[in-house]
Amino acid sequence: MIGIRTDANDKIAMGHLTRCMSIARQLKTLNQEVVFILSEDDSGQAITGQGFRYLCMNDRYDQKEQETERLMEIIRQEKIQTLLIDSYEVTDKYMRELHKICSIIYIDDLNRFRYPADLIINYRFGADKELYCAKGYENEQFLLGSDYAPLRPEFSEDRIEIKKELSAIFLSTGGTDEFDLIVSVLRKLQNSTLKGIVKNVVTGRFYKSMDALTRMCQEDPTICHYHDIQDVCKVMRQSDLAVSAGGTTLTELCACGIPVIGIAIADNQLSGIRAYADAEIVLYAGDIRENREQMADRVIQMAELLKEDAALRERMGKKAKAAIDGKGAMRIAKAIADLQESY
Repeated sequence: MIGIRTDANDKIAMGHLTRCMSIARQLKTLNQEVVFILSEDDSGQAITGQGFRYLCMNDRYDQKEQETERLMEIIRQEKIQTLLIDSYEVTDKYMRELHKICSIIYIDDLNRFRYPADLIINYRFGADKELYCAKGYENEQFLLGSDYAPLRPEFSEDRIEIKKELSAIFLSTGGTDEFDLIVSVLRKLQNSTLKGIVKNVVTGRFYKSMDALTRMCQEDPTICHYHDIQDVCKVMRQSDLAVSAGGTTLTELCACGIPVIGIAIADNQLSGIRAYADAEIVLYAGDIRENREQMADRVIQMAELLKEDAALRERMGKKAKAAIDGKGAMRIAKAIADLQESY
């Protein structure tokens, strides 16, 4: 049995769960049995809707050491041999206790300490072993770089089309949009040269500014709002340009070959999005936490630039697709299955 310890809620949104679900689907194709373990029941329906079982500990997601005893009890009861952990709240003590009774796989992008794990995954673009050299790792295995981006199968399609005329923009800031960037950018788009272009706006289940966005949709027929949808890939492929936070959504857009204006909304997004920008895969508009209005202005300026420069959009799209082939979830699943068999 493989356990997946992760969470989704209105504080951390759906990113952790989404990538774990992608890995779980591929594990299932390899005839591996999976159970999810959650702190809270907020995302349970999403898990059962995909045909997976979950257990809820009814505890705080951000107090990992308090759950250790209960989680170890579940590991023993469920006969879990391998535990995949995807959480920023882990501690050294927490992981060491769990590692005593099962093998541990950890999805990382912060490199905070030497993780007591058998396998460490960091799918940030440009990530390599050098990041971890100073921590003193010895026999641990690593899956590093964008070849291991855990996306859903639909993102592995090779099709890429860059139109000469820009007709639609994709806009998303992840699951919550706590800085309310979507509404701010939409207002500025209404006063720009992109006013008449379709805006495909995607929000997650924990989006908090629904009333303001609904009013804007009623006033502007060019805004198409998609809330908590499953087939986000289809909406992405209907767009010629994207504005996205630097999380999983940005990786998905790259896999679709769509030129992206990237924004950082959290510390864990900074190194990855800058690496994309250095490779000329995305245009980086900056960190929203510094000044939201200035950020929104830069987004509009970059969008207007890309509207006029089809050649630049084509170069960015081709580089993006070359960087992310969309097959990372299966590569991870095979590595987990191998670890499970050797336990």
